[in-house]
Amino acid sequence: MNRRRNILLLSTLLVGGCLLMAWAWKPYRVVGPSMEPCLAEGDWLFVQKENPKHDDLVVFVEPGTGKYAIKRVAGIPGEAIQIVDGDLYLDGKIRQRPLASVEDLVPMLNTRGVNADASIGFSKQGFAQEGEHSWKLEGSAVAFLQRPPTADYLLRGDFVVGELPAQDLGLEIEYELLARSSELHLVLRKGRSTFLAVLSENGERLQLLLQTPRQEETEILFEVAIPNSTTSGTAFFTLADGAMTFVLNGEVLVANMVYPAPMPHLNSELPLDFRKMEHAGVGGIGPLLVGQVRLGRDILYRSSGTYGGAKAFQLADGQYFLIGDNSPQSRDSRQYGPVPSERILGTVTSRAWPRGWTNRGWPLD
Repeated sequence: MNRRRNILLLSTLLVGGCLLMAWAWKPYRVVGPSMEPCLAEGDWLFVQKENPKHDDLVVFVEPGTGKYAIKRVAGIPGEAIQIVDGDLYLDGKIRQRPLASVEDLVPMLNTRGVNADASIGFSKQGFAQEGEHSWKLEGSAVAFLQRPPTADYLLRGDFVVGELPAQDLGLEIEYELLARSSELHLVLRKGRSTFLAVLSENGERLQLLLQTPRQEETEILFEVAIPNSTTSGTAFFTLADGAMTFVLNGEVLVANMVYPAPMPHLNSELPLDFRKMEHAGVGGIGPLLVGQVRLGRDILYRSSGTYGGAKAFQLADGQYFLIGDNSPQSRDSRQYGPVPSERILGTVTSRAWPRGWTNRGWPLD
């Protein structure tokens, strides 16, 4: 009798738990390319009802069509939102997200060893392959991407070519300094301005530098001694949302430091987007090793709709501004305006299928 009672109780608990999970976490399927590379057609997501925050992914009933849609929260109630030159402005100020690694950006390049040479051209700049996964520099050189990057992205490891120039790049390098005289240089160019992150003296010293055609000498923007330094690890350098960030082995050494306005290219026949074209490279002074190379970019927002473009749009109570990560291929709040909270079905809490990808589209280790 007790055995039957225990089985009945266990069955009731299991059924109740399944009903509770079905009520609390509902699965939704991704349709369309508007959230690539974060999400792809056919992905299944778990969604839970909770108050949305900036950068949350939400499922909602789309105004006008009544269809389910998934976008990212760009603006919340009470904010004035506007898109200017590809960046997001809230209440008149550019929104600066905390960036702790390249995985906070849209994936563009994830390579090492012989495959890296096709993208960066190490061998052309005097690097020699060292083992299966690294390139060794003995002299002094910088290897740049083989072409200035457009707004490309990696979708489940496959390369998707963008049309407009990439904006707000971030470069993450696996490195090893092999002598005290060795230097690692991470180089980001915006227009005619070149920004460098220089790691030297066995990793004990960091300098952030600026070179422009008008300057006879390199300008030191920031300099710091690094306690508990190591000669190897991972360095991340980015210029995003008007600010500079440098992270070494997971420790943020420089966060959202405003940098001088870059000098655009002088060719007035080029569209403005192309006059500010960006580039990225890695090198330094050997002997040093370069391993994995990962490159990302910020989301490139296009002011292609009625709302939040020519002028700021003020969000009222209960209104959210939702935008797709793949901005050129997304129909969102830029076209149909703010989404009221009663249309939002929930916030994405996890990916049901396929597993193994971050919420920006990078592969999980």
